[in-house]
Amino acid sequence: MQKHPFKTLGPDWKHLPHVHAFTILAEDIHGERIDFKDQAVFNTSSRQKLEAFVGDVHWLNQVHEATILELPDTEENKADGVFTSKTEVACVVRTADCLPLVFCDGKGTKVGVVHAGWRSIYADIIPEMLKEYRTKLTSLRVWIGPGIGQQNYEVGADFQARFVNKNKLFAPAFQVGKADKYYANLPLIAKLQLLEEGVILENISGGGWDTFSDPLMHSARRDGVNSGRMVTVAWMEKDKRFLR
Repeated sequence: MQKHPFKTLGPDWKHLPHVHAFTILAEDIHGERIDFKDQAVFNTSSRQKLEAFVGDVHWLNQVHEATILELPDTEENKADGVFTSKTEVACVVRTADCLPLVFCDGKGTKVGVVHAGWRSIYADIIPEMLKEYRTKLTSLRVWIGPGIGQQNYEVGADFQARFVNKNKLFAPAFQVGKADKYYANLPLIAKLQLLEEGVILENISGGGWDTFSDPLMHSARRDGVNSGRMVTVAWMEKDKRFLR
């Protein structure tokens, strides 16, 4: 397996050398644009680079809901999360402001990823993924990838009320703004839900980036229809001698 050409961010799981997980940023190590905007019109070069590195990819039709699929034994693709217990099977989601979350059990025998925008989080995509790890939550690792930062995620009062009415624990994730507006901390909402479900605090990492303000990241709120998409990928390899 060749070394990849991407610029990436990922969890520091040195105790799991056979598990690979990262978000691919908006340009590669040569400064060329990397974009996975749409399943029907993928940037061919970006897709070829990814598939040359991880093999065949089961691309999802992401619909901002809470459906989770198990790979590789499915032909369905309408979902916002996937997991696998098989080696050499890549779990992939696309994002641009929404959060990608990576899940891995403590021994590195099952990995999963979810596309967690506000709609998916509200629909409980995180608890849905955690059902697949229910007996292993105390050792579960979760990495929260890059999404829009609170300072650039202005929402209305109805948005804030919707989340707080769903769960009062979400209240600290909203900062009061001007003119009946709030600033939402999406990574904190995800973390609060993970903690409530039983994931251990020290096993949760990431969540400190802002796609809107970082030119190396795609942002739909910043760039509108011209925005590209990043991908977050996780898989387990058979040969532990693999070097990044």
